[in-house]
Amino acid sequence: LWDRRGSAIVSSGSYPLRVALDTAGDVIVAGTSYAAKYAAASGGPIWEKSSDVSAIGAASLAIDRMGAVVVAGTASFEPDPWTNYDFLIVKLAAADGATEWQVRHDGPAQAEEKAVAVAMDPLGNVVSTGFVETPATGRDS
Repeated sequence: LWDRRGSAIVSSGSYPLRVALDTAGDVIVAGTSYAAKYAAASGGPIWEKSSDVSAIGAASLAIDRMGAVVVAGTASFEPDPWTNYDFLIVKLAAADGATEWQVRHDGPAQAEEKAVAVAMDPLGNVVSTGFVETPATGRDS
């Protein structure tokens, strides 16, 4: 049994939102502006990564059979991190947390796109769902 508190990678105001275990029992945590993987036995960090966007909130995460992590969430790429949210999905490598790919959905002007869930099939194909909300049309799933 172990516990893990924030490290230098976790900035002030960041906090965990999602947690999952990979096939080895290692712990993956995704939160606001960061993701991390900790060793099952000791809780020692395997990798810790901060986000390169202004703000992100992990809505969901999935782990493939090779241990790669996919995080879906909401991000702001604007100077003011509390405006113009975009739908963001990022795949992180199992070994070091390096970004393998990233997909961003930025819809109509003044819209907010928010990812809600992500899943992977046995072949590693990724599917995600969420919504777009605009002042004109409201929420569209």
